[in-house]
Amino acid sequence: MLISDWTFMQAGIVVMRLTERVAPGAEREELARRIADTADPLPFAFECLRWLRKDDKTPEPERLLPPECEEEIGRRIVGRIRLKAQEAPLYKTFGADTPGLLWLWSRHGEEGEVGRYITERLEGGVDEVDAFLGTFVGRAWGVETGLSHKADLRRDAYDAITKLVDPEIIVAKLKAKVGAELDTPEYYLGDEIPYERRLAHQFAYVYAQARQAADSPQAAGPVDGEES
Repeated sequence: MLISDWTFMQAGIVVMRLTERVAPGAEREELARRIADTADPLPFAFECLRWLRKDDKTPEPERLLPPECEEEIGRRIVGRIRLKAQEAPLYKTFGADTPGLLWLWSRHGEEGEVGRYITERLEGGVDEVDAFLGTFVGRAWGVETGLSHKADLRRDAYDAITKLVDPEIIVAKLKAKVGAELDTPEYYLGDEIPYERRLAHQFAYVYAQARQAADSPQAAGPVDGEES
C-alpha cells in the first residue's frame, strides 16, 4: 500500500467516526453531502464514501446513512469525477487510484458511459493504452532485493478492466501498436523486453485464455500465466 493510500484510509476512518457523532437524520445526511462535494482530492472523496457506506445486508439501525443518501453522495462524487475526466485522462491524473474512480463512475453513472469515455481517450495516441493499463497492475517487490517494480497483469486486474470497457477494444489498440506478434502472445517475456511490450503480451494472453475458457472450459489453460 502506498503511503498516500494509507493516509487517505486513515483520514477516511476519521471522517466516518466524526460523522457517527452527528445525530442521525437530516443533519448527518447534509454533512455527508458536504463531504462528497468538498473532500479533495477525488481519491480521498472516494475513500470517505467507502467508509460511510455500509454493506447492503447491514441492518438499518447499524447504518450511518440511509441507502438513498449513500446513492446520492455516490452520484455527487461521480459528478466531480466526470468533470475532472473532461480536463485530462483520469489515468494520467490519478494513477493507481484510477480503477476505483472508474468503478464508482460505472456504478453511479449512465450505462456504458465509462466504456465510451475510455474508448474515446484511447484514441488520443498510441501510448494511451499503456498509460491506462499501467494503473491496474500496481507494484511488486523483489524477494531478494526488496526493490519495487511494475507488476505483471493478473486475472483480477483483467476482470476489473473488462467490467469497464470491451477487452477487444484494448486488444485492438495493443495490436495496432505492437503488431502481429500479439496473435500468439506470451505471458512471460524476459526482463530485457520493454515493460510496455510485456504488458501488451500479458493482456493479450489473458484475453485469449479467457476467451478459450468461455468457449471450452476444459480445454483452456491457466489464464494468468501460472502453472495449474
